[in-house]
Amino acid sequence: MAREITASPEQLLGDGRYAAKEALISAKSEIDALFGEGFAAKNPEVLAAMISASTIAGSAAISHSIQQEGFQKISSSISEIASNLIFMESN
Repeated sequence: MAREITASPEQLLGDGRYAAKEALISAKSEIDALFGEGFAAKNPEVLAAMISASTIAGSAAISHSIQQEGFQKISSSISEIASNLIFMESN
C-alpha cells in the first residue's frame, strides 16, 4: 500500500516545528528526572545528544517500516510469479 502525503508544505513545516518542540520538552524532562532539576539547562550538549539519538531512532523505525512493506510486496510478487510458472508447467 503506497503512502501518499496529502498535507501542504506549510502543514508539514508546522508539524515539524511542533514535533521538535515536543521532543525538546520531553528530553529536558527526562534528563532532569535522571540527573536533577536544571541539569538539562546547564548541560545543553546532553540535551542535544538526547534529541539527536531520539531522531536517529525514529528515522530508523520509519525506514524499517518502509523497507518491511517493500519486502512484503517483493515476496508476494515472487510467490505469484512462482505460482504462475507452476500452473503453466502443469498445463
